Amino acid sequence: MINEVKINEVKINEVKINEVKINEVKINEVKINEVKIKGSNNNSINGIYKVQTLRNVDKNTKSYYKDEQYQLYRYKNKWRIAHNGKKVYIELSFCEGKEWNIDELDLTNIEELDLTNIDDFTLFDVFWKNNLIYLILSINNNILDENKLNVYLNKKKLKLKQKIIKDTYEPTLLFIYDDNNVDINKELFIQVIYDRKEYSKEIEKIVNKEKSDFLCLTTLFSHDYNLFPNFYNYYKRQGVQHFFMYYNGLLNNKIKEIFNYKDVTLIEWDFRYWNPEKYKYRHHAQLGQMHHALYKYGKDNYEYMIFNDLDEYLFIPNIKLVEYIKLNTNINVFGFKNIWAKTKSNQKELEENLDISEPFPFRKRSKCIYMVSSIETMGIHFNCKMLKKENLICDNYMFHFYNWCRENRCIETPISKKIDLKFLYN
Repeated sequence: MINEVKINEVKINEVKINEVKINEVKINEVKINEVKIKGSNNNSINGIYKVQTLRNVDKNTKSYYKDEQYQLYRYKNKWRIAHNGKKVYIELSFCEGKEWNIDELDLTNIEELDLTNIDDFTLFDVFWKNNLIYLILSINNNILDENKLNVYLNKKKLKLKQKIIKDTYEPTLLFIYDDNNVDINKELFIQVIYDRKEYSKEIEKIVNKEKSDFLCLTTLFSHDYNLFPNFYNYYKRQGVQHFFMYYNGLLNNKIKEIFNYKDVTLIEWDFRYWNPEKYKYRHHAQLGQMHHALYKYGKDNYEYMIFNDLDEYLFIPNIKLVEYIKLNTNINVFGFKNIWAKTKSNQKELEENLDISEPFPFRKRSKCIYMVSSIETMGIHFNCKMLKKENLICDNYMFHFYNWCRENRCIETPISKKIDLKFLYN
């Protein structure tokens, strides 16, 4: 019996030793300065995250930074992998309300929450404007059933007020919700839940100007960003007051520097440009961008908005665009027929001596200036749904410099054309 007691005493001592080891682990937990994340289907998430101070996170918690797009931090007691303040990729429910305590995280069996990249639809953005919450969405195959979507603002469920649907070539989808008379002096935190996936972030509040400005411009661009300075100078002379420029990728410091003007808003639009063949519709990122620009920035803040690309120059002889629009205030769509063009000097800047093609019929590669209060949806080259009776002028032209973005592109431009640009400098 005496021997048995001694054995038990040893076992008790072993337990005490283990308890000390547990305490040692707890002490080390607060010293984790680097986290390795692996196993994500999105390889950009995988990598090393190092301790770094971030804004808008829970107080007295450590945050971890991989790069400009991916961070690991705690917000409202929930740990997440996210683009801080912009987009949540994964929320880690197993460590809710706790300090971060592991130096390697395997995401192999953890479901990612990214509603911006699923088969059913893409959620491009959510924002508040005019006491409404706007969801800018895609239609990949079928129109999203709003009954399968739950939307919460500051933890209160929202009621759908309006759907805007274009389920044809170049589709788009908007869901618009009442904001439940939310106090906009507080942070607005949105949660969109669909099929056990969640999109959550603090959303932007769009406050309308006291008086609308007249003319703005928007486009989606990618590798052709070096064209912007000449593009900007030309359209400033044409009367454009603000540029809403969407980069189809992840922004870097070089691009930010090129677009660093006080009247330019630069937006990161990191969504696939084309849909894969399994989807019903081919176009993806650009339709989301156009309707995002229209509803977030255009309506209620500008009277007219230009939609065109960096190699496309709308041109009316001897009169600036802004002056022409003001002479035709009854017109709500100004259409510009496409003309392939090439500068004789091969410089990537509009000049007086050009080689051009015959103009295309309107609607084929055409671009437009819209009275924003008159349109509900639109296509890339026209095909708009009007809120007011359509009044259209479509006998003007656009020089489309076909080899500025694709230098090896060959298109016949057999006509020599001299244009007068002096009026732009008056």
